[in-house]
Amino acid sequence: MSTFVKEYRALDQDIELSANSDYRVASQKAIKAYVDKEVDHVKGAIDWRLQNYTVTEVTKTLTIPLEKPCYFKEGMFALYQGKTVIPNELLSVSADKKTLTITSSNDFEIDDIIQLRWAYLNTQITVEGYVVLPEGVTNESTDIVIEQGTIDGVWYRLYKSGWLEQGGTQTGTGSYGLAEINLAKEYLNNEYSVNAQIQWNSTDNMDWYTNDSSITSGAGISDVAGIPCDKTTTSFKLQSYSTHTWSTKGQVKV
Repeated sequence: MSTFVKEYRALDQDIELSANSDYRVASQKAIKAYVDKEVDHVKGAIDWRLQNYTVTEVTKTLTIPLEKPCYFKEGMFALYQGKTVIPNELLSVSADKKTLTITSSNDFEIDDIIQLRWAYLNTQITVEGYVVLPEGVTNESTDIVIEQGTIDGVWYRLYKSGWLEQGGTQTGTGSYGLAEINLAKEYLNNEYSVNAQIQWNSTDNMDWYTNDSSITSGAGISDVAGIPCDKTTTSFKLQSYSTHTWSTKGQVKV
């Protein structure tokens, strides 16, 4: 790889990398400043990945599987032997963003080291903007919503940890029986919790009752209390007579 090491100079500290040289060695500080500037519009949605690759055969073309997809063209840097930046025009990322190809006019030699640093989309941390955490709190110990929406009238919130919350309204039929409620997302098992409240129109006003209510008459017990039954990972049942609002909490099935 003599082309990359033909010309040794003091570390280039230009954060604009304006020389666009095939041979100048940029300092880590210059590289970081340049990348931060280039991907500033998505800073809150990215993280950085470091990966070393050791050449195993004499070749002009390296094909390197990436540990995380590289979504940003400006966010990929490859260094030869940890000292020389490999020119960007020699780098090519596959359509699925998971494979890097490096093509050179000179042979890579066995045991040459390629150091990669690139930006990848990280919805596990934050999707938009910065998250300022209190002192002593880390991303690893913080749970945030990474997906939410509504499917067939059932809302859901999925957290980074895999914690899943869902809810909705089951409209009463005026007849006693069992109404099956289908969940928007599947739970890991049937140990998720269910909370249901009855919407009871006893007067001109709308009153809310929960399982703390003192009503004990006949078949109304399970209806008013909102006691679920026949729980599966994708559905459960409530008494059908009255309208209930309900919510569930548990671990999502991966």
